[in-house]
Formats: sequence, C-alpha cells, structure tokens
Amino acid sequence: MLWQCGLGLREDSPGELSLGIVRIFYDDSKSRKVMETVAKRLHFLLARHHCVTSLEMRVWTFWRHDPLMYDALRRNLGLRKLKLILKWSYGRRPPAHNFGAALLHLKHLQELVCEGERIDRIFIKGLSKFLASSWSLTALNLSSLYIKYKKDADAILHGLRRNKSIDTLSINTSLLHPLPYKEEQLHFEWKRYGFMAADYLRRNRRLRTLSIASHLPLFSLVRPIIETLLDNRYITKLSIIKITLEPNDIELINQLIIQNKTLTSFNIIKCRFVGDAGHITGNAQGVPSCAHSFLLALTKNKTLQQLTLTPSWFHTNECRSLVEAVASHVSLKEVNFDVSERKDAHDIYRAVRDSGAQDRFHLRAQCILPENEDENEDESLHFFPDSAVAFMEVTGPSGVSVDSQVFNGSAQLLTTLTSQPSCSHVNSLSLFLTPELLNVTESSVIAEYLRSTTTLRDLELRFNDIRVARVACEVRRELIQALSVNKGVRRLGVYGSRSDEHEVRLLADTLLSSRTLYYVTYCPLSSESVIQLVRILTPNLLTNYTLVSIKTHSCFLPGSDWLPISYVLHRNCGLVKRALDFVRGAKHKYCAEAAELVQFNPRLVEKVQELIAVDENEAAFLIKARLMKTTELNDFMRLAGVVKHGVTCHSRDDGKKQLVDIGRDCWLYIRQYLKLSDVLNEQ
Repeated sequence: MLWQCGLGLREDSPGELSLGIVRIFYDDSKSRKVMETVAKRLHFLLARHHCVTSLEMRVWTFWRHDPLMYDALRRNLGLRKLKLILKWSYGRRPPAHNFGAALLHLKHLQELVCEGERIDRIFIKGLSKFLASSWSLTALNLSSLYIKYKKDADAILHGLRRNKSIDTLSINTSLLHPLPYKEEQLHFEWKRYGFMAADYLRRNRRLRTLSIASHLPLFSLVRPIIETLLDNRYITKLSIIKITLEPNDIELINQLIIQNKTLTSFNIIKCRFVGDAGHITGNAQGVPSCAHSFLLALTKNKTLQQLTLTPSWFHTNECRSLVEAVASHVSLKEVNFDVSERKDAHDIYRAVRDSGAQDRFHLRAQCILPENEDENEDESLHFFPDSAVAFMEVTGPSGVSVDSQVFNGSAQLLTTLTSQPSCSHVNSLSLFLTPELLNVTESSVIAEYLRSTTTLRDLELRFNDIRVARVACEVRRELIQALSVNKGVRRLGVYGSRSDEHEVRLLADTLLSSRTLYYVTYCPLSSESVIQLVRILTPNLLTNYTLVSIKTHSCFLPGSDWLPISYVLHRNCGLVKRALDFVRGAKHKYCAEAAELVQFNPRLVEKVQELIAVDENEAAFLIKARLMKTTELNDFMRLAGVVKHGVTCHSRDDGKKQLVDIGRDCWLYIRQYLKLSDVLNEQ
C-alpha cells in the first residue's frame, strides 16, 4: 500500500533496504482511512524492521499522522540516510516540527538532506540541536533549503559550529543572507552571516568537501568564506555554483588557487562574469580580460587534480592558452570544460586536439551557428565549414548537441548529420524540428543517420509541427521506425508532438523491443497520447528488463494504469543494483539471478564503468567474466544453495550415470538452458 502515497521499497545492498519516493500518479486526496492504514504500515516497517537504512519522504504526505511518523523515526535504529522534502501546500498546517524533534533520536544517521522553503521554526531548532549533538553525521546537504529569517540562519550556524563529525557540507547563499532581497538591506546584515560561516570554517578541522550554491548570485556573500580558505589546510574539494563574478572576485579566486596547498578539486559551475555578453562569441573587443591572471595562477598551482570551469570571461585565444596550460600542468588529471554557449567551440575543439591531452578534457558543447544570414553574411559563411570540419576531426568532446533551430537552412543540418557517424566522440544529439525541416528529404536523412549510428547515446527530438500536422505525422513515424533498429541510443526524449494512436503504438513497440533504451521522456502536447502509451505498454512491459525510467508531463493517470509500469521500472532498478553487487563480489543467489537477467542492460554496464573507471567494452567483459564463474557444476550448485561445497553422488546399484558422471561438456550444454532462478529456494 506504500505505492498509494508515492513510496517504494528498493534494495540497496544485501540485507539493506531504502524507502524512497517513486514517480507515480496518485490521488493526493486519499480518504483518511486509507492514509491512516498506510501510515500505520509505514510505522510498523520503520519501527520494527531495522533493515531500512535509507528514507526519502515528503513530510506533508502524512501531515495528519506526523506524530506516528515521529515515533517511527524515534524507534528506528538502522537509518543511515535521510532526505526530507519540507515543501507543503499553502494553507496547510506546517507538519515538520515533529520531524525536527525526531532527528535527535537518529543516533546512526550519516547523511541528511533537507529541501524546502516555508520551513517551520520548530524544525529548524530541532535541526540545530541535532547538528550540535550528532557524532555520526558525516554529510549534510542544505543546498535546496531556503533560509528566510535571521533566527533560522543563526540556529543552523550555531549547530554547525558545535558539530565535530561533518566532512561534507552543501549550502546555498540564503544561509549567508537570510533576509528578503532589498537594496537598502544589502549592506546591513549580510556580512555578519558571511563572517559567522567563515569563522566556522576557520575553526573546523573535519570538513573536507564544501559546496556553495546560489540563492542570491552575489559573490560578495561568499567572499568571507573564500578568504578564509586561502590558508585552509583541510578542505580538499570546493564547488561554487551559479554565482556572478566580477574582476576582483576572479582575483580572489586566483589567490585561492595559488595559496591553498590542499585543494585537489575546484569546481566553478555555471558561474557568470559581469562582462559575459561579448565573450560568449569568442570575439569580444575592448573588454578587460581576467584570463591572464587566472592562467598565471593555474601554472603556479601544484596540487589541483580536477577542475570544472565555464570560461565565460575568456576570449578565443585565451581559451587556447587555457588548454595549453592544462596540458602542461603537473597534477591536473581531469578538466570539465563547459563551452555550450560559445560560438567558437570548434576552435576550442581544435586546441584540445592539438594539445595532445584529450584524455584530460571532458567537453560539453553545443553546435552554434549564426541564425540570420543577412545580419552577418561573412560570419555565417565562415562558421559552418569550420564547424563541420571540427565535428569530423576533433576527438576530444564527450558530447555535441546539435540544435537544428540555429542552422542556416536545411543543407547545413543535413551535411552535419551525414558527417556525424564517422565521429566516435559524438554521443548526444538534440534536434528541434521546425515546420521547414519536416519534409521527406530532411526526415529521410535524419532517419538514415539514426539507423546507421552506433555511437549516439542521447537523443532528443523536439517537434514544432502544429502548422504541418499531416506531413509531421509521416515524419514522426519514419523517425520512430528508424529508432526501432538503432542499437546505440540509451536515453530518448520526445517533446511537443501531437501523435495519433498509430504513432503511439509504434513508439510503444520500439520501447518494448529495444534492448538499449533504458531512460525515456515523453512529453507530447496532448495528455491523451501519454494515456494511450501507458495503456499499450501495460500488458506487455512485464517481460522488459531494460527500462528503468519513463517520465511524462504531469497529466492525471489512474493508479490502475500507471502502477504496473511503476512496478516494472522499480523492479528493473532493483535488478540492476543487485547485479552490480554481484559484479562487485557478492555471493548471494538473488544477486547472481539478477545478473543473469540484466547482464546486457546498458544501465548496468554504465554503473560498472562508473564504479571501476573503465570503458564500455571492458565493463561488459567484466560482467561476462563474473557470470562465467557460475557456469561450472560445483559453482552453480553451491551458489544456488543446493550444496555447501561441491556435488558428490553415491554409486547406484544399477550402474547408471549420475550428475557428476555426465562430463563437463554435457553439463555446459545443459547450463545454457538452466538459470539460477529455476532452482527453487528452500522453504
């Protein structure tokens, strides 16, 4: 019954379960009797079964029964990870104060995530007391928690100062400026909180990872913290996310890079520079550059191993210099380079190729070409040939997103697509299909590309076809049919189309037959198409062991329609997790059963890649090699629980052969048709 309130159980590892939010369309206005029954069962699960080690829940789901949830958390002895989403509907009594009190009883909690806006004051007090008293908490994530009032910020900072166990902390700038943003208040109170946070970091000897996200994108809020980190000897990883930078802010960052001797990972993620407007073209003129000082600081640093950067304040030549500096750096091993908004991305590709250090770079870029030929004729003629050459020559970027909306006519799009199958590094494609592109010529080229490419992993199709519905219908059908024979795409997104029943059925057949698609997003203009897709998938999806996620827009679906799909997705996620445990060395039968079922699931291959840091082919080989250890007779019987050590048989009086007498070749032939799941468990 947990599914009725959007919760589902999942196995994290043998003997450990997680209870988390599942994507299911359910009626939030359940009767009080049903919700009371679910709350009682959840209370029994959490209070009596300590195998639940991870919990994620919306606090308003059981707002009538929060004392019951408080008691369940208070009595739980196994919880190590907790995520509380504290947003609730307006006009409803804030239920979070009981959860704040329950935190004090979680003596083994290691990771805590809190999200929300209108946070209850009593919950904040409970959180502060928990932070001050906990000896088990090692990771605290408040990056999505909006702190509005000064008293709340004071309480959280007070709890942090007294904590001695946290080594990973994520916050946002609302903690440093807890008042509503008003110009007259900007210089009144904010420095106090910045210095309080800086003092906490100055005294802390435990913290190793710090992440600061933007609520107000002002670097001035973060400056006291960065100044404190200049001489910090403990923090090894720092992330600054979506903060606006000025020239003096860049200089402070440069000082940090030069002076700090322990920082090994520094991430400047989606940060903006006040002079961005000219730089994103790569051809800004007359804008003072801060890149030279940054490059100089980078060359003086000897400890950084990982760097993430959005080089919005770099000219094209300065980007080339940055690539050269990274290539010659003594310690940098990984550089994540976001050039998705630059029109000179192809020049950066070439610089990466020429540097000879492609293995250090992870580039995320978007192919950007001039939209209006009349406004800039020379530039439009220049950019496209260079970009096409860059696609075919450069081997560095991990993904190129091609948006057909910015091409000068269909010829450029077709030329680019026909060149892409030869580019093994191109694994991401985003097509915005306008009415001008929805014709037989363009669709046939795109369809042929989808049929032939083997390297594409992410495909996004956005349709703008309202004016040409009849032609667009034929185009969509051709693209879906081409996708059905593709053997490489893992993640598919379809947006904006108006699909009829035949198209929806084609898409459903593709999802059911594909052995590579595991992540699907389908958001058409009409919710009827979503309902049709779900009802076509429901009877046959049970035999699919590949799909782990299907996302749609928030149209209402009856639980009887969506629940079977949610069950299959939930089951497949669990199988992938168990199979990963088996690859890692687990010797449980049910883990080996899962590996047999999903050994070819691309999500499992990706998980192994992430775990061991190997390429796709090597990850697939490791999975196969691990399963090969279950093929021999003794190994199979031992793992299945039939024998403890090995198979031995007493001699028969009639002299007939027994299992151990059939020979290895005969056994391996039988093993092809025998699965671990065929062996029943002992009752």
